[in-house]
Amino acid sequence: VEEVEAHRAGGHVPYRSWCRACVAGRGRSEPHRHVDHTEDAVPTIASDYGFFGEDAEDTNCSPILVTKDSHSGWPTAIVVPTKGLVHPFGTTCMVREVLRSTYANVLLKSDQERALVAVKDAAMVKLKEMGVNVSKEVSLQAESQSNGLVEETVKAVKGVARSFKHMVEETHKITITKSDPVLPWLVRFAAAMLARNSK
Repeated sequence: VEEVEAHRAGGHVPYRSWCRACVAGRGRSEPHRHVDHTEDAVPTIASDYGFFGEDAEDTNCSPILVTKDSHSGWPTAIVVPTKGLVHPFGTTCMVREVLRSTYANVLLKSDQERALVAVKDAAMVKLKEMGVNVSKEVSLQAESQSNGLVEETVKAVKGVARSFKHMVEETHKITITKSDPVLPWLVRFAAAMLARNSK
């Protein structure tokens, strides 16, 4: 009983096959492969978009902007109103995460998705105005593994958030819908729980 309570209090991280919420949210989880980025010459903050729905391909939900810091291993995830620059919140979030890292030199990395590159470019303008030495890298389309630092984090955040959703629904006998305001909180909290278990 103590182990179960400690696991629930720890945010369902790490994955446990005996936990109904973990299995509901992530299924049979593969072992986590840790990649050491501490020797990277310049700290990298990688970013990617995801969607939080029961179906991994469900794009009818609000997008999630996910970042991962190569040096600290710190992940963040926040639901944004739209992809790209239609709403400024995504740019604000990316700037905030870079400033939070306190790096004087930083590399912003992403795949080639135009909406994400636009947010990254807008964030770079603001960061340079604040005195941060920032550069960017865009992974080649043929090299899907080159942005793996954050792609695995997107999957992990969605899995942990689904575990929380299942636990809340089962505990309180309710159904959480796509429009419920608790969902953005679940996504942020999922990233925070993963951060607690980062290197």
